[in-house]
Amino acid sequence: MTCTADVPYTVTEADVLASGVVNTATADGTVPDGVDPFEPPTDTATTPTPAASAGLAIVKTGQLQDADSNGLAGLGESIAYSFEVRNTGTVTVTDITVTDPLAGSVTCPATSLAGGASMTCTADVPYTVTEADVLAGGVVNTATADGTVPDGVDPFEPPTDTTTTPTDFPTAGIEMVKRASLNDANGNGLADVGETIDYGFQVRNTGNVTLDPVTIDDPMIGAVTCDSESLPPATTMNCTGQAYTVTTEDITRGSIVNVAVANGTPPDGVATPPPSESTVTVPTVPAPPVPPGGGGSGLAVTGAALGGGLTLAALLLALGAALRAADRISRKESLLSAKG
Repeated sequence: MTCTADVPYTVTEADVLASGVVNTATADGTVPDGVDPFEPPTDTATTPTPAASAGLAIVKTGQLQDADSNGLAGLGESIAYSFEVRNTGTVTVTDITVTDPLAGSVTCPATSLAGGASMTCTADVPYTVTEADVLAGGVVNTATADGTVPDGVDPFEPPTDTTTTPTDFPTAGIEMVKRASLNDANGNGLADVGETIDYGFQVRNTGNVTLDPVTIDDPMIGAVTCDSESLPPATTMNCTGQAYTVTTEDITRGSIVNVAVANGTPPDGVATPPPSESTVTVPTVPAPPVPPGGGGSGLAVTGAALGGGLTLAALLLALGAALRAADRISRKESLLSAKG
């Protein structure tokens, strides 16, 4: 008769490591009384198995947290990385690790994988896109999987997988806001001769690459000092210049208009941004009125004219008095002559 096993046997890793499934069966039974018992017979079957092998494969995926929805990795945006690790061999690989320089630490749901099994590991912290990535045109990232094989099994070459996430085009931009602070000694809110004005400048990098150096040209106050010569993307710095002293000419003009220009130098290969110009105006006290004719005061001119007129009148009066006196003398002499 033919007997069958109730449940098929499943080949194990131990069978693979042994290079085959070695199986021995024994038959036994009871003989009639008076018949010598027999030695239970056995039979062994060996089913060869594939050669023991070990190997891993890794497939890396980057999920861009695309804030502006343009499909490109922008400065400061993040990428969440995940890794599918599969055992391509026939024996268990233990102590599995995933190494990714950009993603940092990686967590896997298990530390071992049986032959043919797979699992998904994830980076603990998303990667933040840097200026270097933008200048390179993309985030290039390579991950490596590794593990330990059983004794007697040839080690495998740790597999790698590289992903490239394209980035925004590098652009440079600069924006400046200029402010004036009047040291208002008399509190009238207007600039008077001798008072001073402090100028401040706030400069912002509106691009995605560093500007170095940043310079400010302000002819009215001369040299301008900033927190730093270098201005990273999306950051702001403050600059100051020496105080400006209000002059008589400023009062005549009616206001103090000051124009400054900020410039920034981007990395090689990036177009230079347009200069940023900022103007601030400080009103002055009203200028004194200009006298008629552009001379001295009207009163002084009038006084000089009156003084000259009085002198001339006195001379005329004196001359008239002398003529009248001469006339009287002449008449008196004529009368005396007639009587004689």
